Amino acid sequence: MLPRIHSCHPDSQFWVAGRNAPDGFSKYLNHPGIQFQGEIENAHEFISNRSILVVPLLSGSGVRVKILEGLTMGKAIVTTSIGAEGIPVHTGNELLIADTPEYFANSVIQLLDSPDRIQQLGHEAFRFASEHYRYDKAVVPFLQFLEKQKEVHHV
Repeated sequence: MLPRIHSCHPDSQFWVAGRNAPDGFSKYLNHPGIQFQGEIENAHEFISNRSILVVPLLSGSGVRVKILEGLTMGKAIVTTSIGAEGIPVHTGNELLIADTPEYFANSVIQLLDSPDRIQQLGHEAFRFASEHYRYDKAVVPFLQFLEKQKEVHHV
């Protein structure tokens, strides 16, 4: 994937962050164009300083917090079906979903070729997050639900 992207955009830089990189993963990080930051203090700042958020998840469960964070920050996001699982997005609208290395590379290249597309995708991501994950739309109903459950169990 990365060689294809670099063949089209040789000056592109991929910034990778995270703690506890698995053994053997370092061979993927030791290439030109990849900057491995390890564990970072401020994920919000790290994400906000990048134009595209790339989340190539191939396994996992639970809420994809970094994707939700990227949506709320209005970032252009490329991820996999597994990465977007549980988030009611539509590929091509709020983010791009790519499940093969070739399609993933093509999606990143498409964004790098079009700053307007980065901006449009980021705008739709922010709109989506504002509609679905605002405090008054997500947290308040959840807190009301918890309060009702507390009342039901104390009767």
